[in-house]
Amino acid sequence: MKKWNRLLLSAAAVASLLLAESKRERRKVKKTVYKIPRNITPEGMHGKTVCFLTDFHESEGGHNNAEILRIVDDLKPSFLVLGGDIFNGRDTLEKTGPAMDLIQSLADEYPVYYGIGNHEKRIMNNIYGNGEIWDSFLSQKPRMVQLLDNASEHFEQVCITGLDLPLIYYKRGIHMKLSVEDMNQMIGKKKEDTYTILLAHDPEYMDTYLKWGADLVLSGHFHGGMVRVPGLGGVISPHLSVFPSYDYGYYQNGNQISIISSGLGQHSIPVRLGNLPEVVVIQF
Repeated sequence: MKKWNRLLLSAAAVASLLLAESKRERRKVKKTVYKIPRNITPEGMHGKTVCFLTDFHESEGGHNNAEILRIVDDLKPSFLVLGGDIFNGRDTLEKTGPAMDLIQSLADEYPVYYGIGNHEKRIMNNIYGNGEIWDSFLSQKPRMVQLLDNASEHFEQVCITGLDLPLIYYKRGIHMKLSVEDMNQMIGKKKEDTYTILLAHDPEYMDTYLKWGADLVLSGHFHGGMVRVPGLGGVISPHLSVFPSYDYGYYQNGNQISIISSGLGQHSIPVRLGNLPEVVVIQF
């Protein structure tokens, strides 16, 4: 019995340490810089910087806002990209202050292109009876924020396209197939003569995004796998895939590049280990 008591106490101590470390990590923000080769980007983008923020999820009740803004302001990017899940799908309007404040502060200084994630989609569809969040956001949306809901905008020589997948593609335990033809119906065919940045929240369908022809894909959603194991990567995806193929970081396939961010916040299960929240910096 004493042996089992010691084991239980040891397990409780380890769990307490892991939870404390997770809380510490969630209240930190790192800057992750990726350099895009000049020979595969338009000349007009050479020397420009873009910041990519995703999966904010009302990050720690706004605790991280000041650090996020400090990192962005130090960089003075040409524009910012929001990759979706800035809000929480189950939140009430009263809890959305941190996200609203962050969007407003960013848009006061920079052009912002906002892609749709599954949490925005739930709010827009009023799944949990909180559609007023989206109505409130639209009524307050700064002029410098461009919503890319299966839509595109241009910044100089670059086309920025936001793919808004139906919620069935996010369902846990179900692996939907996404074809290039499906994408063409949602966002149109990729223009061959235009450098296209695709905001595609869910990296589960990365191979299809590349077949569609995106030059640079920006994704989030997986939160870096929540817990990252050295040498193995992220442990689990929201689709309940263990050690998913595209979990985090920089991938290059010929002239096509994919960047998957660990995001800035958590929801439902507030755990991060070996997996700091991040502002992604893309230098062309």
